[in-house]
Amino acid sequence: MAESGYTDCACRDCFDIAVSDDMDAPDLCGDCEDAGCDDTGESECSRDDAYGCDEEPAHDDAPTCPFGTECKDCADHRRRLDSGD
Repeated sequence: MAESGYTDCACRDCFDIAVSDDMDAPDLCGDCEDAGCDDTGESECSRDDAYGCDEEPAHDDAPTCPFGTECKDCADHRRRLDSGD
């Protein structure tokens, strides 16, 4: 019988914890499951907050995202990266 418990999320880019029925086959965390992420590790995380930019800032003093642009540009930047532009 497989042992269940806490594992790393099966999504490639997620660092959250998931509860898995089988410790040898991790499951997606709840947020990645809701976002429709791939549990094989073949594609990028689909969560809105996957790259540290979970909401648009309400001021001009916006923090910088990992891509070097203001967080309000992250969604568009991520689309361009995914499409290869």
